[in-house]
Amino acid sequence: MSIHVVFSAECNHAMTWQAAGLFHSHRAVGQPGNITRLLACSEEQRADYRGMELGPTFVHHNMRHGHPLIDEVGYPSYNKPASVMFWLEAVEPEEEFIALLDTDMLLRAPLDPTALGATRGRVVSAEYAYLVGTEKPFASRFLEAEAVPLAARCGGFHIFHREDLRRIAPLWIEYTRRVRAFAKAEPDAYMDESFQDWAAKKGTVSAADASVKRSQALWQAEMYGYAFAAASVGVSTIVRGDTMLYPGYVPSPLALPSILHYGTDFYLERQLPGTLPRGIFGEHAPAAGAS
Repeated sequence: MSIHVVFSAECNHAMTWQAAGLFHSHRAVGQPGNITRLLACSEEQRADYRGMELGPTFVHHNMRHGHPLIDEVGYPSYNKPASVMFWLEAVEPEEEFIALLDTDMLLRAPLDPTALGATRGRVVSAEYAYLVGTEKPFASRFLEAEAVPLAARCGGFHIFHREDLRRIAPLWIEYTRRVRAFAKAEPDAYMDESFQDWAAKKGTVSAADASVKRSQALWQAEMYGYAFAAASVGVSTIVRGDTMLYPGYVPSPLALPSILHYGTDFYLERQLPGTLPRGIFGEHAPAAGAS
C-alpha cells in the first residue's frame, strides 16, 4: 500500500547530506508513494542554500527562530510537528497514510502502513521506553484521567492516517510548548517525573553530568508533546520494536527493520595513505567530515 513519506530538515550542510541519503533509500527500496522533504528555512538562509534540487521539497518557517505559536527561540524540535502542520495546510496529499521520519534515517525496506497496524485513530511508532513521563504523575499534569492510558512511550518515526495528523500536529506544538514551560518553571519536578531513573540516581551524579541530563530531558519535550497530543484527541499508538533500528543494535530474529536510524555518531578508522585518519557518519557529523 502506498504511503507518503515526509521528513523534517533544516537548510544546512549536515542535513542536506542526510536528506540525500534518505531520498536515495526511498528510490532504492521501491517505496510505493511520494516523498517530501519538509524544509525549515528562513528567507536569508534560502538565498544562499544549495540543495533545493535534491528531491521534492516543501519550504516553511524555521521554528528555531520563534513563531507566534510558541514563546521561545532556539528549540529546533518544534519544526517536527510544525512542518507537517504547515504542509497539510498548503497541500492535499493523495495518499491516505503519512510516514513522518527524521532526516537521519534510511529506508532498508518498504513501509506498509496497514501491515504494520496503522489505521484511522491508531498511529504506529517506535518504542522509546525511557519516556516514563507518559504515565502518572507527569502525564496527569497535562491530560484528563481518561486520556492518560493512551499516552505512549514512543518516538523516532510515526505512521499516521492523514486526518489524524491534521488533528494532532497543532496540538503537538502546543503540548511541547506546555511541557517545556513546565520544565523551566519546575525543573526538579520535571526531572523527577519525566526522566528515567532520575529520582533514584540524582544524588549520585556530578554537577557536570546533571547538567547534561537536564539538557537531554529538555530535548525530550517534543516527544512528550506528541504523546500528549495524540492521547488528547483519542488516538492510540502501536509501539513497535521491530520496525526501526539503530545500527549497532541486534535486530529481532523474526523481522529485519524497515528503517535504520543513525541517531548517534559512528567512527570508521582509516589506514589508507592520503586519507583522513577517520571518517564520521551520524546525526551530529559535520558535513565536511561525513563519509
